[in-house]
Amino acid sequence: RPSVLETVALDLYICRFFGEKLNDVRFLEFLDNSDLVALVDEFAGRLYRELDYRLECESGLRVKEDLKDLPNVVVPFPYRQHCTKRVHVAEWIEGEKLASSMAPDVKDLVLVGIVAYLTQLLGTGFFHADPHPGNLIRTADGRLAILDFGLMLEIEERERY
Repeated sequence: RPSVLETVALDLYICRFFGEKLNDVRFLEFLDNSDLVALVDEFAGRLYRELDYRLECESGLRVKEDLKDLPNVVVPFPYRQHCTKRVHVAEWIEGEKLASSMAPDVKDLVLVGIVAYLTQLLGTGFFHADPHPGNLIRTADGRLAILDFGLMLEIEERERY
């Protein structure tokens, strides 16, 4: 996506500008005790990290290792030597979106997904935080492929407990 960083930077600047104004005015009751600038800054930090494909590559490698004991889960192998800040290269996974699949095992794969996400959430503490339908694929051999490791969360052990 050419110029995405510039476009996002301008959008975030505008959001931050209005966040400052709304923080000062406090004209809406639900804004009470909310720091809109801090919310925009947190969102911006995560968004910029999601746009760095070197980080996505490292996250994909980590998740692939973390989920290696789940035989019905596939994580595409990212090719570190070809990934840059603006280019992500990973193994191609053949399949169809889980949400639109008519295969009879979709319900089973949903359960596989629940196990995979609970393993991340409660087991490893490294959590794929973008599980929308485009990131969940039913492979040709009936396994669940999880894609797109740009938005990840670390969950501390005490929070997992």
